[in-house]
Amino acid sequence: MCYMERDAAGDYIFTCAPEDQAPAKTMEETTALPPPPPFVPEPYVHLSDEALAKRILLVEDNTVNQRLILNILRAHGHTTVDVAANGKEGVDMVTADPSAYSLILMDVSMPVMSGFEATSLIRDMGLDVPIIALAAHAMKADQESFLQRGFDGYLSKPVRKMVVHKLLLEWLENEAPMESESQPNFSHEEGLPRHNKL
Repeated sequence: MCYMERDAAGDYIFTCAPEDQAPAKTMEETTALPPPPPFVPEPYVHLSDEALAKRILLVEDNTVNQRLILNILRAHGHTTVDVAANGKEGVDMVTADPSAYSLILMDVSMPVMSGFEATSLIRDMGLDVPIIALAAHAMKADQESFLQRGFDGYLSKPVRKMVVHKLLLEWLENEAPMESESQPNFSHEEGLPRHNKL
């Protein structure tokens, strides 16, 4: 490779470099960061037919939230979902058929009867069905309060599709290993404890 440059006297000077000599790097090339590693998504685990056949009770007074959560559940293939518009309706539905539900998603703030009162009444029936609190902007620091009030975990609203998927795998799949009920182990995201599986 040859190139031409001009000296101080105005004369032109030709300089040649070996063909295998790499050209000088530009400022941009020397300061550029290496490309990030390729994104590898987590493997998606489909729910089994047995898990999809289990019935869920959604207790939520807000119709927008009802539609959102129902759409997320249906996107995962779960269509056996009953809906109650407040805590009293939820308690009445559980009372009518105590063994009907494998999972209850319970809003904590509702008219007529709150999710806290409804959960307390369901626990008074002697039922250990998993009840997950639905709370706006809930944080992991709230998990102990939910446990003390009869819940098994919580979802922060607005709910996210992948978090719901993890919850369904956690509570509806029999294949997952069980852990001690006396020492609930909360997962990293949104405090979903790993105990009391059906």
